[in-house]
Amino acid sequence: MKIAVNLARNISLSVDGEEFGACIEVALTTKEPQYLDDADGHRAKEFMVQTIRFGTDPDGLRGIAKGFLEWADEADEIATKAAAGKLKLYGTALTDGKD
Repeated sequence: MKIAVNLARNISLSVDGEEFGACIEVALTTKEPQYLDDADGHRAKEFMVQTIRFGTDPDGLRGIAKGFLEWADEADEIATKAAAGKLKLYGTALTDGKD
């Protein structure tokens, strides 16, 4: 699984006469462990670093942020239920028995 390690942005403006449009370039840098055998036959852990870049307007960025906030709330709710003993293990997944 990739692990987020850095987030950066660059804001630019486009001008069309009297109208201005904002564009946000987002750069998300991740790292992912890889396990390789070295020359002596020992297993070594290295990280592959990758930067994902995309551009969006302010409304698009707000939509992405809203999704992230919803996921964070959902994750908090699951952790709270698990801590209260309200979830059961089904195979390798936790469930509240509703789905």
